[in-house]
Amino acid sequence: MEIVYADAVLSLRQYWKENGIRDDPAKVSGLNKFRRFLEETDQPYSHSTALTWLDEQKDSWKKQAFFCYRKALFELDDLLTTGSVSGKYLYHDTPFSRLPKYWRDMVTAYRNDLKTWKSRRAITEQMPHIITFAGYLSSSRVEKAENISCIVISRYHAYAETVGETYTSIYSVRYFLQFLAMRGLIPQHRPYALTSPIQAKAIGYAIQQFAVVNCHAATHGITAEEFWRKALVLVQYLKETYQYEDDALRHNYTCFYQMYYVFCAEEGYSCSENAEQMWMELMSAFWDERQASSVKRAFYIFHLFDGKGNLTFQDIEKRHIDKGSICSLNTYYRSLLERFLAHRKMEPIAEGTLCVHKSAALSFFCYLQENGFSDVLDVSFADIKQYCIWISGKSSNGKNNYSYDLRVLLQYLFEEEYTLYDLSRALPIQSTQERKIVEILTDEEVQMIYEYRDKACTPIEYRDSAILMLGLLMGLRRIDIVNLKESDIDWKSRTISITQQKTYRPLSLPMPIPVGNSIYLYKKYGRPKSESEYIFLSAKAPYKQAYTSACGNAMEHVFQNKGRGFHILRRTFASRLLLAGTDTMKIKDSLGHSTMNTVHRYLSVDEESLKACCLPLERTVVCNE
Repeated sequence: MEIVYADAVLSLRQYWKENGIRDDPAKVSGLNKFRRFLEETDQPYSHSTALTWLDEQKDSWKKQAFFCYRKALFELDDLLTTGSVSGKYLYHDTPFSRLPKYWRDMVTAYRNDLKTWKSRRAITEQMPHIITFAGYLSSSRVEKAENISCIVISRYHAYAETVGETYTSIYSVRYFLQFLAMRGLIPQHRPYALTSPIQAKAIGYAIQQFAVVNCHAATHGITAEEFWRKALVLVQYLKETYQYEDDALRHNYTCFYQMYYVFCAEEGYSCSENAEQMWMELMSAFWDERQASSVKRAFYIFHLFDGKGNLTFQDIEKRHIDKGSICSLNTYYRSLLERFLAHRKMEPIAEGTLCVHKSAALSFFCYLQENGFSDVLDVSFADIKQYCIWISGKSSNGKNNYSYDLRVLLQYLFEEEYTLYDLSRALPIQSTQERKIVEILTDEEVQMIYEYRDKACTPIEYRDSAILMLGLLMGLRRIDIVNLKESDIDWKSRTISITQQKTYRPLSLPMPIPVGNSIYLYKKYGRPKSESEYIFLSAKAPYKQAYTSACGNAMEHVFQNKGRGFHILRRTFASRLLLAGTDTMKIKDSLGHSTMNTVHRYLSVDEESLKACCLPLERTVVCNE
């Protein structure tokens, strides 16, 4: 047998030479070591004997030497059994080798397909996840691709989470499912069941709930594929017409449409409003409050677009919300509330003030209804005082605020003769006055704002800088800043003229150069391209007027969430004018106030003036007892 082994080694080396394969000394060394082992143990050659020898000796060799010896012996066996050297050897059992032939062939076909459009690195990253998925299918007795259902996909995702598979697993397996769908082995909708973790969980949850409820499939309406086609048209419309970002579309629209589409397609449902309502009821326990609201809004937008073929800005801004407590009011109190609000709308008050009036009136009418008052005519002064005691422990705003709102309501009821007496007289005649030291920014904090402005280089930072300069150097309120329009600025005379949202008083102020420069830089480098008349826009599509929260966010970006509200800029502006010796009437006009009461509050920070009010020691009598 030694002669056979020696002849085989000579044949192998001759094969290397004829086929241009380098006669690797390390391989030759391994073949010679094995020859000596056979001679010492007086054993005949066999490949199984070689494998046993490799396993017993591998710890005594360096890793690289072991690999060379192993490859040489596998090439020798390959030459003896097939007459050639393939170079492709299964050195040990692998997850791929343990797969049934059907899934090995399918994974191999997918790998060959990946080679045509994916990089080598991407293939290397994906294949372990695909093999794991195929192994899961095999262990779950899913013998062919046609048997992969949405519930199987959902269960695989749950399994993947337990074994620590990452998002790359979802990404890889989804591509594999798309490959199967393109070959017609699974329906086109099933790969969407693994678009994201939440969708994998949602489809599994919906199918399980559907099995429990045992609903009958809807036969009227459009097909699931037609619904999905329309949904994609809507998503593209929002992207092109209102510049929605891909993330916003995916989280607020596409995600929910996909979930519904996959469910209907999997269960053979036609898509209709009844089917949609049934699906939402199945999923009601799956969503949190915010997600449930987003789902309702997404389908509201879908039906609106499907009905008229376009959407206005008001359409996409409309919020789908429940009516809440107002539904509990009887016809009498609801009618009274509507008349009160209609009356208040005739006054020049802000929308926010109207909402506060509505909240106060709603609370008052609910209280009367729950306590058996069928008509406000039956309410007495004592009842008003009792209500004040009750609401004082529940109101989220201050006592002065709810007293004011209630006073407005009660005066309206008396003037319109719904009550015999002016019940507002049961409320305190004068609000309690709160006295406190006015807090302003320190010089170091003001310097932090300027440093933030000087380092601005992103759209958000340019917007923050302009907003902060308007608050610090002009004392504008948040609502007036976000309401600022291009037409409000006179660049030639360097002035800003507005009508204040809170007081409806006109206000015209000189625009300091730093303010003008910051607005210019924002418009040039930070403001999104938009036809909106407002200067400050949201940072994400659809680009619209910025919310007042943008002002608070600007303060957080500078002071790193140290509790500095935006209104402190207005107080700092007024206090600095006072410290500079500015006449108090000019300060009042700059702030847009109608009286001097508010200006007097800023005297508490005028340290130099306060020092001048101190009595000298020689005029102070000190008694020692």
